[in-house]
Amino acid sequence: MSGSWTSAAAAGAPPPPWRRPSRRPDGRSAWIWPSRWWRPRAGGSPPDRHPGLSFVSADIETVGVVPGAPFDAVFSRMALMLLADPVDGCIAIRRSLRPGGRLAATVFRDGTANPWLAMVVLGAAPHLDALPPLPLGEEPGPFAFAQPARIERILTAAGFEGITIQPHDVTLRVPDEPDTAAEWLIEMGPASAAYRAAPPARQAAARSATAGLLAQFGAPDDDPGATYRLPAGLWLITATTPE
Repeated sequence: MSGSWTSAAAAGAPPPPWRRPSRRPDGRSAWIWPSRWWRPRAGGSPPDRHPGLSFVSADIETVGVVPGAPFDAVFSRMALMLLADPVDGCIAIRRSLRPGGRLAATVFRDGTANPWLAMVVLGAAPHLDALPPLPLGEEPGPFAFAQPARIERILTAAGFEGITIQPHDVTLRVPDEPDTAAEWLIEMGPASAAYRAAPPARQAAARSATAGLLAQFGAPDDDPGATYRLPAGLWLITATTPE
């Protein structure tokens, strides 16, 4: 093939891909934004100089095949763990890949490896109306893919092979001011709906309390470009489709 065809599924809001260096200007990339979590923010359209980029707002479990398939590779950024039906979602990913295509994904491990996630909820909840029940066990949520055996079982059922699952510890540098960082961290978690429904004064209180709990992860003085340095324990997952 003359270019690399990739698809990315994201649960968060990374910087637009056209702001990164392009190694294969003749390639194509489709970004899948789960419709019930995120949509591209303002300015979320690729400039004309990157005609190979496209965005799709869809739920991968029901899309069947990603528009533009088949792709050479798929990267899922913190999205698989939130799928309502992870087997169906991974089947759709496999169907969107060419034979021998590659899947790479990241998911959270457990809560002890990611302590700041609970602190966001604990900080915000007292200032908001009742939150929905937190996901338990294998229910869709940040720790639904915490067990490697379950990850392997899901990917095998979806038709993948050559599955690898490796632990990886990273530090997430958060450059935003505490108030701004607290807001987007709240909005990416289970308190998001209650936060958006709250009046401004209670939203401000939720942000302030969350920022206070996160202060223990404040960046050191020798990292002036960061406000927080959040420890994150991930699983790095790779798999391939049959040739």
